[in-house]
Amino acid sequence: MISRWKGLIPMIGLLGVVSGCDLGLTGININPNNPEKVPVESLLSGGIWTLVSNSAGRGVMGEWTTLYHTTIWSQHLAQSAYNDEDRYTPRAGLNESIWTEMYAGTLADLDDAQRLGKEADDANLVAVTDILEVYGFLFLTDLFGDVPYFDALDLEQNREPRFTPQAEIYPDLLTRLEEAVRQIDPAGNPSWARSDLIYGGDLLKWRKFANSLRLRIAIRISGTSAAALAGQAFADAWADTPITTNADNAVLRWSGVLPSQNPIFEAFTLGGRGNDFRMSRTLVDILAGRADPRLEIFAAPTVNGSLFRGLSNGDLPADLGLGVNDFSTLGPVFTAASAPSVLMTRAEVLLLGAEAATLGWIPDDAGTLYRAGITAAMENNGVPAAAIESYLAIPGNAYSGVASIQLQKWIALFLNGPESFAEVRRTGVPALPLPAKAALAQLPSRMPYPVREALYNRYAKDYVNTPLDTPMWWMPQ
Repeated sequence: MISRWKGLIPMIGLLGVVSGCDLGLTGININPNNPEKVPVESLLSGGIWTLVSNSAGRGVMGEWTTLYHTTIWSQHLAQSAYNDEDRYTPRAGLNESIWTEMYAGTLADLDDAQRLGKEADDANLVAVTDILEVYGFLFLTDLFGDVPYFDALDLEQNREPRFTPQAEIYPDLLTRLEEAVRQIDPAGNPSWARSDLIYGGDLLKWRKFANSLRLRIAIRISGTSAAALAGQAFADAWADTPITTNADNAVLRWSGVLPSQNPIFEAFTLGGRGNDFRMSRTLVDILAGRADPRLEIFAAPTVNGSLFRGLSNGDLPADLGLGVNDFSTLGPVFTAASAPSVLMTRAEVLLLGAEAATLGWIPDDAGTLYRAGITAAMENNGVPAAAIESYLAIPGNAYSGVASIQLQKWIALFLNGPESFAEVRRTGVPALPLPAKAALAQLPSRMPYPVREALYNRYAKDYVNTPLDTPMWWMPQ
């Protein structure tokens, strides 16, 4: 069984070093590099770190999750070399690493931190760790489908956790978030604030983030048999205040100094993978066709010709008679060592609200929320106010129903690969062209389950051969 401390190794250092000469015989069995008791601060910071990135790049925003899978499958980026994933053929082993590191690293650390919070009667810590666990489980179930959930983290009592159906997971995630919102005391002064890599102990912002996640989950399941439950959950969270400004955005701000560096910078600059990816033609053409000022922020001009040109997914530059320098790469704001990793924003909240308004879940005006969502997204990317107004004044960019909301959300989720991939599967917006030489006749519906999981858990045997085009519970059937 994988050690529950695996995800903490880069975070805690040599915590077991002691002073003095006389340890006694009991000291012989103490391993200073694998302490029995880990400080809650290390567990919290380690859990957040591995959730977002981790040293192997398999976190939610890590290079292997985002660059090699979800961001290219949602056609924000394209692979300009080694493009197996771009052609819907995931390489063996990566899915297992993402799965294992989320369970054995992130969720194990957060669960241990939550246990210590309960022992210390720290309701705020319990709530914050539960919000983060919800984020991790949502990531897993959105990516794989049915996953071990209810008894997944109690491996001492249950080494073979059952897989929970998605129809049971999402309602429970909503319940957990509702409880976390009730538990949080915004006036609290947490002792672990410096270990909170997202909000620095600002509990009001954690409460807003929890409400915002309730909105995301509710919209995800709006087309299912749980729609009534989702509608009520959305209305409650909307009334209880989600993220209200870009200053509330859920973001991990990297310092830019090792080891605190953006995972895309690590892949592009430290890992030498900068020429393996280019902007997708799908995104570039949509932005250019709408005179979207974000194009010059998202993308860098081509080395050859100073153009904004995207690479069609599934094609290599040589297939088109061109070279890698004939296509745009990511803009420098996204490849900097200190570029933030974004989990959720005000723009997404507003666009979720706009879609909820079309469903009659809230009384707000969908068109007004649509415009506000675009404005928040552009402001968050540094677009000047005059350019935003010019964009909104273009007739083709006006609100025109739910599909226009979903398109703007897809744009606003740039480089939030897991969420953009989930949304394009749920909505079919935009209609993505089939990549060249694709191994499937449609966009993958899921990541493949780790085959090795069946060696340790008999319940995994029913899942490991699930075809990639098998729809999720919340997808249109």
